[in-house]
Amino acid sequence: MKKILKVLAILLVVLILGFIVAGALGPRHVSMKRTVEIKAPKAEIYKILTDYTNFPKWSPWQKFDSAMKQETYGPQGQVGAGYKYASAKVGEGEMKTVSLKENERIDIQLTFLKPFESHPMSAFILEDGADGATKVTWSFEQNDVPFASRPFLLLMSMDKMVGGDYERGLANLKDLCEGEDEDGGIMQTKMTVKEAEWLGQTYVAMRKEVDMKDISATFQEYMPKAGQYVANNKMEMAAAPAGLYFTWDTVRHRTDMATAIAVKAVKGSSKEYEVINIPRSKAVEIDYYGSYEKMSAAHDALKKYIQDKGLQQKPPVIEEYVTDPGTEKDPNKVLTKVYYLIN
Repeated sequence: MKKILKVLAILLVVLILGFIVAGALGPRHVSMKRTVEIKAPKAEIYKILTDYTNFPKWSPWQKFDSAMKQETYGPQGQVGAGYKYASAKVGEGEMKTVSLKENERIDIQLTFLKPFESHPMSAFILEDGADGATKVTWSFEQNDVPFASRPFLLLMSMDKMVGGDYERGLANLKDLCEGEDEDGGIMQTKMTVKEAEWLGQTYVAMRKEVDMKDISATFQEYMPKAGQYVANNKMEMAAAPAGLYFTWDTVRHRTDMATAIAVKAVKGSSKEYEVINIPRSKAVEIDYYGSYEKMSAAHDALKKYIQDKGLQQKPPVIEEYVTDPGTEKDPNKVLTKVYYLIN
């Protein structure tokens, strides 16, 4: 037994010495970068990158944990804007914009808290690409690599460790920026925010709180049922079917929503269906043409308009599905009217 303990002690000393030597020999500075060309204007890509509410839409790490806790803070699009995340699978950390050169460069301070603490820098550089495209370079750099991390960097380079993630992230960004329209531009550039008068509607609706990833499935399940209920009770539709969103919790990834049919007069009653009256109100509105999966650009444009104009929004957000995607196969011809009510 004493011999075994002695051998184990020697092995432990050797491992510790080896770790110390590897730490001394390991790199104190690491860097890497990846580049992609995107067929979109610099200004539009810059707008997306400087607003961290967009980050979950193209982040290469988002798919690893749908329950990831996320929050943004500070003035989005400006120095001081930030994003925090916490995940049992991805770790915990923060991104904060520290320097901006409009439409050309974004410098970001990264703070990794878990699984290892470190404070590297990241940057996006936007340059003119071929045929009117924009060349986007995403870089990572860290000086003074912590001693405990250096042995691992002897075994695997930073380029191999996260290079693939950066490539996937840029590919996601490209998909987000390049719209479905024939010109290949960002859908947001073809949408116009306008101030409008919401005339008011009475809805027969099925309302519930759901996970954001289940929104489409909820519509597919409940919209036919709501339509059949309206028809069975001989109610006359007053407008296109709608989705009503009373809350949008990006931390819990939950939304209080209603699958709704606007009617001219309510007939009958049911515990399963709720009558929702949305009175006349001022609003801002977008006519969005495209698939539902790309509609986030419309919401981003409306939010920015409200913020820029200093307006005060009130629930719910209203999406009117004017065109039935089941009958119109060309997504560029599918019209959804999106309303944000304001005081």
